[in-house]
Amino acid sequence: MNQSQRYQFRQKRTLDIQGATLEAHRTKDPFAVQAILRHRNIANTMKYIHLARLLFSDDQNYISRVATNAKEACLLVDAGFEYVTGEYDDGGKIFRKPKEYVD
Repeated sequence: MNQSQRYQFRQKRTLDIQGATLEAHRTKDPFAVQAILRHRNIANTMKYIHLARLLFSDDQNYISRVATNAKEACLLVDAGFEYVTGEYDDGGKIFRKPKEYVD
């Protein structure tokens, strides 16, 4: 394997690790990540689950707010909140901000 091939392999491996970690965080499902990575042994997949838990351990440390119109959404963004997810039947949109930044 020449230097260029090793570099390409490392880049692909890095992308695999990043993708698996993000998927582990997003789905919270080790078996989905195992299928994506084509691991035979779940223990190999659990490395990514553990890494996702370490990287995203502060998920419960957010305060959330709901905006029901564009004006409220702008106020929340100006206050440092980030958009989380789309409209619900009542027209609300969810925003969040880390608790340590809450005024």
